[in-house]
Amino acid sequence: MFLKERSHQSGKHGDARFTFDLAHIAWQRGSESEIALLLTLTGYIYCLPPRTCHQFADKYVQKALDQRRRQIAGAGSVELKHATLLDELMTETEDPLELRCQLLHLLLAGQDTTASLLSSAFFVLSKRPDVWEKIQECKYLSFVLKEAVLRLYPVIVTNSRMANNDTYLPVGGGEDGLSKVFIPKGQVVAYHYHVMHRRKDIFGDDADDFKPERWLNARPRWGYLPFGGGARVCIGQQLALTEVSYTVFRFAQKFREIQSLDENEWRENISITSTAENVKVRMVPA
Repeated sequence: MFLKERSHQSGKHGDARFTFDLAHIAWQRGSESEIALLLTLTGYIYCLPPRTCHQFADKYVQKALDQRRRQIAGAGSVELKHATLLDELMTETEDPLELRCQLLHLLLAGQDTTASLLSSAFFVLSKRPDVWEKIQECKYLSFVLKEAVLRLYPVIVTNSRMANNDTYLPVGGGEDGLSKVFIPKGQVVAYHYHVMHRRKDIFGDDADDFKPERWLNARPRWGYLPFGGGARVCIGQQLALTEVSYTVFRFAQKFREIQSLDENEWRENISITSTAENVKVRMVPA
């Protein structure tokens, strides 16, 4: 994962323990965030002892540092022909604690969100067998992901930004909504992806429908922000899209059909992510 380890090593007990502990920490921090804030404000220290996660990451960090130092000692420099994430991070710092934190931040932020993207994709595809037959074409797969899991069923449904200085929104004020809106320093501006991505003035009268073909010509610009935008756009955007695209594509190669085992339509539960239930599907081998 971090050092191009061979895939057969991923079944070791330590790796499974790390995965479980990381998921548990993410769940507990999310579900108990209000309690954590309350304890912090009242002077209590709220923390979890993620020792297993730290030890797991430290093992890879130390291995990477040792490898880098051997290369420098032998050749005088490091060749990054097939660089890993750790290789790139070590060009900026060799602090083991900083490297560990960067790795765990990446995993913690990208684990549940990417899994939810995949769940949404398989839910929609199980309801549309005609689409399943087309997604081996990479461009059409891109349309499906943009339409289903990023526009109609975004993993994160709301977001917000705080103004660092007095500023203006270019439109939104006045009776016609076309005047500027003054935003004072410190003001939080919240927006709702789920609502914005279904606006008929942006996506047309069929905005509530699943229609991958709309992306042949759709150019919604700031009306479509599944990963945010601007200077604070999600830094994991391309990683998430690559992971989801590759996974769905490989499933489409190995399975000729996906069948829905859930008669219900999509249901939301707005929490950290928007899915309310598990995705129940059957895969038919090719």
